[in-house]
Amino acid sequence: MQYEAVVLFVERAKAARSDFLLTNNNAQAIAQVCARLDGIPLALELAAARTRVLSAADIAERLDYQFNLLVSSQNVPARQRTLRNLIDWSYDLLPENERALFRRLSIFAGGWTLKAAEAVCAGDNLESFEVLDLLVHLVDKSLVITDTLEGVNRFRLLETIRQYARERLIESQEENLFARTHAAYFTELAERSSSEMWGRNQGSWLKRLEAENDNLRAALEWMASTTEAHEMMLRMTSGLWRFWRIRGHYQEGRAHLEFALAHNPNAPKNLRAEGLRGAAKLALQLGEYGQATAMTKESLTLFRELENNKGIGRALDVLGEIAYYHGDYSQAVALYTETHAIRTEIGDKEGIADSLRQLGVIARDRGDLQRATELLEQSLILCRELEDKILIAKTLNNLGLVKQQLCFYDCASEYFEETVLLYRELNDRLGISNTLQNLGSAAKDQGELKQAETIYEECLKLRQAIGDKRGIAQTLADMAEVGFYQGKYVNTAELAEQSLKLFQDLGVKRGIIFTLGLLAYTAQFRSDFERASDLGKECFRLASELKAPRAMAYCKEVLGLIAYARGNFREAGELIQEAIDIFVKVGDRRNVASAKVNLARTAYRLGEPERARNLINESLAFSRELN
Repeated sequence: MQYEAVVLFVERAKAARSDFLLTNNNAQAIAQVCARLDGIPLALELAAARTRVLSAADIAERLDYQFNLLVSSQNVPARQRTLRNLIDWSYDLLPENERALFRRLSIFAGGWTLKAAEAVCAGDNLESFEVLDLLVHLVDKSLVITDTLEGVNRFRLLETIRQYARERLIESQEENLFARTHAAYFTELAERSSSEMWGRNQGSWLKRLEAENDNLRAALEWMASTTEAHEMMLRMTSGLWRFWRIRGHYQEGRAHLEFALAHNPNAPKNLRAEGLRGAAKLALQLGEYGQATAMTKESLTLFRELENNKGIGRALDVLGEIAYYHGDYSQAVALYTETHAIRTEIGDKEGIADSLRQLGVIARDRGDLQRATELLEQSLILCRELEDKILIAKTLNNLGLVKQQLCFYDCASEYFEETVLLYRELNDRLGISNTLQNLGSAAKDQGELKQAETIYEECLKLRQAIGDKRGIAQTLADMAEVGFYQGKYVNTAELAEQSLKLFQDLGVKRGIIFTLGLLAYTAQFRSDFERASDLGKECFRLASELKAPRAMAYCKEVLGLIAYARGNFREAGELIQEAIDIFVKVGDRRNVASAKVNLARTAYRLGEPERARNLINESLAFSRELN
């Protein structure tokens, strides 16, 4: 230990003074310093930094004096007393302007940039132009550490040093002043990020906010505890909600926003409206649709009072999203169409691209794949012009779903792979999980069940980590379907029941329909025909309410298979034929192929072998075309 301590001291001394050498003349003094500091690396580094101006013997002598002078509590471990005394000594040797900067730097959490230090720490006899030189001196004395993150130079204090500096800041009665300056600086950063989160700069701004996340959290904590800073907190949170949504910090972001909103009932209307919209978007992601609706409506009222068309469009957009999740496609289309008109009138290109995408998604769900493709391709052109990676990824993902529905699996997978790369680049955890879901579904549709299972497991872990209830429900449902194809009917039923409960709690009709159908299938294979029939009928009732043709066809086929299992072959054939007609109309070729096989089985049972043979040949022709 003593040898390692000497090596470290000499190494750090050489860093401070290039001509420093271990010699017979200074070896004893160096050994004395190392012993006095108990071999503690940080303490050795601080002491070695003093070789710029002091000899090893001088350092040893001063340490003896300092440590004998300072009487520490016997309740504090000796190692801790040693380090504390060494930091005291280093601090006492600093010039006053370096002491002031050192104290003030403790207001940062997780590090800072030079620009931040100049903005936050200047004042009271310390000019901003002095900060750089003083910071360099503190680095030279090993009190401040330098790092490089994403090509940006950053500085930080070791936590032990930071705690000490914070004590000194409190003693100087400057803590509240610099906490306010710190909060103001990062509030301005958050507000600026809000407008930069669109277009080509979003990637760099996401990384910047991630690097400053500890500072943002520290500022929010201080603002929450300081009454006069509550409006500043609303400004910061209104600027940060997109960052929280992309990174999956839904609970954290919503808690901060709701606190700020509750403590600012009379805030300026534009500020409160944006805060409400942000809180609604986070609540929406957590599956709290009622709360999201109420907050969005209040936000919309405020934006209308202000005649803020951009805000009106964005609030209507959220209401459209809620209507979509509830399966009210007519209402969603009306809201998205109104939003699109407003955005077109004011030239909001990002908004136009997003509205086109959303209308394309509903066209896809309604089975109008040609219209869906047209809308999504229009959106993609705008997204690429804007160089907005998140909008590009969202649109590519939905184009992939259209191709998947058309059974162009290779093309769909290419879209999904490009999408997930963009999302991973931005660390958009929601986007990553959504695309993994689709990659799993593409693997499942091609019969790669083990691969699908692996992808879904990764997807589920990510969705659980970010608290995406709707996403969790969907992943459980898809995992249940994989289990069904593997013949694991008990496991299928368990997963589907979990999924159904979540979808019912959220009121997501499309999810409810899917899981009811899956449970009906499973009950049929377990010969529980009564339950299968009840589930199938409820599934069809909801699909009819939704007016979603693919869902209705899916339910008709489920009911047909149940009728077949009960020996009602003519009824089964009629239901399956109705399902095929709808699948053909909406261009769902994969389901046409599989449904024709089921129809062939009913034809054979009805004593129509020639028709059964023709249906099998038609199914094979569809399958060859798909492959």
